[in-house]
Amino acid sequence: MGTAWAGTPLFPEAILAALVLIVVAIDATFWPRRPSGNLGYLALCGLLLVLSAALEEWTHGTSGTAFHDLVFLDPYATFFDILVIAAALCAVLLALGADGASRVPGEFYPLLMLAALGMMLTASAADLIALFLGLELAALPLLALSALGRRDGVEAAAKFLLLGMFGSALVLFGIALLYGAAGSTELQALVAVLSSEAADMRLVVPGGVLLVSGLLLKAGAAPFHAWLPDAREGAPLPVSAFIATALPIAGLAALGRVVLYGLAPAGDLWMPLVEVAAIASMVGGGLLAANQRNIRRLLAYVGVGQLGCAMVGLLAASEAGLAALLSWLLALALALAGCYAVLALCGPPAPNLRDYWGLSRRQPLVALALALCLASLVGLPPTAGYVGRLYLLDAALEADRLGLALVLAGSFPLLLYACLRVFIAVFARPAPEALAPVRLGAETLVVLLLSVLGTLGLGLWPSALLRAARETAVAVL
Repeated sequence: MGTAWAGTPLFPEAILAALVLIVVAIDATFWPRRPSGNLGYLALCGLLLVLSAALEEWTHGTSGTAFHDLVFLDPYATFFDILVIAAALCAVLLALGADGASRVPGEFYPLLMLAALGMMLTASAADLIALFLGLELAALPLLALSALGRRDGVEAAAKFLLLGMFGSALVLFGIALLYGAAGSTELQALVAVLSSEAADMRLVVPGGVLLVSGLLLKAGAAPFHAWLPDAREGAPLPVSAFIATALPIAGLAALGRVVLYGLAPAGDLWMPLVEVAAIASMVGGGLLAANQRNIRRLLAYVGVGQLGCAMVGLLAASEAGLAALLSWLLALALALAGCYAVLALCGPPAPNLRDYWGLSRRQPLVALALALCLASLVGLPPTAGYVGRLYLLDAALEADRLGLALVLAGSFPLLLYACLRVFIAVFARPAPEALAPVRLGAETLVVLLLSVLGTLGLGLWPSALLRAARETAVAVL
């Protein structure tokens, strides 16, 4: 994996960086101080171009490093690139489908793409400095997006800022200590040093713990999740959807690189930290989700629980475990995108479960789509979430992680209870007479349709997904 790549540079990242500059220039020149649907469609076309470049890179199976071993070019990075770009596309479509007070200003689009670029660089980082730069490049635009156009988003942005700075400090201090131990910030150098007996464990142990803790905080895992529900609730809906889908993807991409590759030779020292975070996320996320009346906060806590489930794949530390993690992340992103599309269709404010009473009578197809996406989040057949949960459970048992397997199985009824409350509101409660009708915007319907088709398709025919996930896992293990 350490051989230098003699081909062309990072096409998807390069195209996206150029696109950000173009969108900023056009927004400042032609559409200042007002929302612009035209700017959104330009961003949409640009992201489709980036997605096609990433898919082409995936098809060619590019592997190696670039920029003097600063970044990896491998299927692992490309897989996460595709997921992040897809999440950004969903956010753009939701923004284009919004109307009235739900519309976003023109600066939403370059900020969103800049955050996506940072996440993509994080997934491909072969050096801890590149990893840190990617994290910060993603965090700063997300901070601005979380407060964009909404007064109630300021508090969420403040929490995001303070805890984000704390997470960045943990990561930076961890990198400094690991540099002191290895004399380099390259992941390949860390592997070589940690595999030898010359490693200074007085620096390695606290450095690894600080780095992993910072990455867990950035990903929103328990007990570092306090900022996440507020950020998801206070941000504009397209931003909340992007945070929900892309943030765990980027966080786990970074964790996978660091834990399964860079720090793998001494993994016994900090794997317990990841295990505690996984268990706390699965149990805490399920318990907190069960007590929520605000559907955005409910989805946020469900996402925390699902992040804990995904970390089971990391803890399995095997090809099967990482493949299960990748499958689960794709299922999670599809289901969350569908849920947020329904929230967008129901229109603002629609924050509470009561706002969804009788949805099945007003719009039965939208209600069925929401039920399918929630079923995938829980892990019910025949959805992609069911397949992903089975893969994770099998990987945990194969790795002799019986305790994790039991917690993974035990989190199922907690998440089921939380989502059953939504089912009851949608299908069993009477519809209030004063409730506004569901708006069927074309762009939002595209997101919902793709989510439903992907959730059902991967649930019924999972073999192709698992094969691609296993091929991706080989790149990092």
